[in-house]
Amino acid sequence: RDVAFLAGIFASITPIFIYFGKMPVHEPVVAAFSLLAFYGYIKLLETQKFKYYWLFLLGFIGGSLVNWTGYYVVLPIIWHYLLFQKGKRWQLQILSLIPISIVLFSLHLLHLKILTGKLLGCGILGIFLDRFDPTRTQNVYGYTLQKYILRELLYIRIYFTLILSILAGITILQ
Repeated sequence: RDVAFLAGIFASITPIFIYFGKMPVHEPVVAAFSLLAFYGYIKLLETQKFKYYWLFLLGFIGGSLVNWTGYYVVLPIIWHYLLFQKGKRWQLQILSLIPISIVLFSLHLLHLKILTGKLLGCGILGIFLDRFDPTRTQNVYGYTLQKYILRELLYIRIYFTLILSILAGITILQ
């Protein structure tokens, strides 16, 4: 209970929530749904109660319907399950996230088709290919892997503050 209180305080004063909280963007809502999904997953493993699977699904599906970044919840949870929990009780439910993700993304594409008349709407495939092509991004943005890693580390330091990043790293290593 005390940890949750401190986590809430730390989260509410981090620059990322202050910055995005004032803007009409989806990231704070997706972050809340993602935290709900992770909380449901952790409680599912701790208590083995099915109601936490539904809580996890609510967080995952809610986040995925709000913004595409909600899909990122699936990868770390499946990886964690396969690395540390494989063969235990919830295997079917956890692995069912893969087809659920595909269905949700297909619904997203259908929604784009209805709105724009194109299956991949507004050139989403072209944008993906432009961003995925390292030669093009290197020529346009001066992109290199080293610059990318340094920029991500800078974002972590700016948005989550150095002290919170250090505390999170220590917690993960324990």
